[in-house]
Amino acid sequence: MTRLLSDQLTVLIPTYNRYPRLRRLLRYVRSVDLPYRVTVLDSSSDSMDLGELREGLSDRISHVRYEPSLSPVAKLADGLRRVATPYVVVWADDDFLVPAALGEGVRFLEEHVDYSVAHGQAGLFRVASNRESAAMQWIAPYRQPSLTQETASERLRDHLRHYSVIAYSIHRTESMKKTMECCRTYDFGYTWGELAGGSLSVIQGKVKQLNDLYMLRETHPGMDSWREPGQPIDVFDWVTDPMFPITYDAFRRCLAAELARQDGISVGRAEAVVKEACWSYVATVLTVKWQAQYGRRQSQARDRLREAAARLPALRQGGRRLQALLQRYREPLSLPALLHPSSPHHADFLPIYRAITAPPSEPLPVTGSAHGVPGAMTEAAVHG
Repeated sequence: MTRLLSDQLTVLIPTYNRYPRLRRLLRYVRSVDLPYRVTVLDSSSDSMDLGELREGLSDRISHVRYEPSLSPVAKLADGLRRVATPYVVVWADDDFLVPAALGEGVRFLEEHVDYSVAHGQAGLFRVASNRESAAMQWIAPYRQPSLTQETASERLRDHLRHYSVIAYSIHRTESMKKTMECCRTYDFGYTWGELAGGSLSVIQGKVKQLNDLYMLRETHPGMDSWREPGQPIDVFDWVTDPMFPITYDAFRRCLAAELARQDGISVGRAEAVVKEACWSYVATVLTVKWQAQYGRRQSQARDRLREAAARLPALRQGGRRLQALLQRYREPLSLPALLHPSSPHHADFLPIYRAITAPPSEPLPVTGSAHGVPGAMTEAAVHG
């Protein structure tokens, strides 16, 4: 049976009080002629008329309003209930995904039933200000690895030991619905919900990183748009919060039940694996946070060395040249590399670059949804 990719994947865009970034994102969606159904899950306390942004895409975009007090987990769970396609991707309102990479991810999952998640290469970027459009300052790699161990226990250990967010990867819809219902059942808040969601996904199946450019994520002070009011944002506050032991116990029981089922082990053994994996994650983030917040003496010493080196013109000039060369030729996801036509990701990157840097009043060229070929993805097919 042959199915169009447009019938295989649904895009969910959760947003909360960030309409400038949502407008920027929907301009990009229109410019790449995204062939997939899009549902905006909007719990903003502000209001905005989306009519102008949906012009020409009304058959693909729907806009669902929620009460501002609704939790992120409940909002996403309701959004998933509206999804009828076999695959789904959650697209943050400050991220940019590449349509061609979405298609490649769907094709991969169709052909590999032991995988539950797929994504490609990813990067972080920063702009000069928080305006709708601004100069792009830099791009750096964002870790999105493969997890291909044969047992769910091994994948969970690796995932939480070297944690990366996979909430914005391509998921099998039924698996993600099951994951979110589990998170709702155990009443997880934002932080535990993100950890549990990713962990359940890697328990359910393997994770594949493909070679295409998949996503660029903006880093900025308001990067976390889902955070619930009053929730601690500092990791030290998180682990000392009075609710931590209670929620940790729910987290362990939730994951252990699925882990025991997947690996055919006892619930007691599964709980031990979850305990080991979870505390490896906590130990890592506590160490990193402590270094960033309290390890100032070492950083000050490094700064003094840099300042001393900067006073020597030859070293300063050579250092800049070396840095530029390394950035361009050794890091394929740097801004200079992506802007260069020789980059294999150049054609996919340009529509993102234009969407970020072009003034809001300037129309974006319609580049098509696959490597600059108009309509290519709308006719692409997969075999199932």
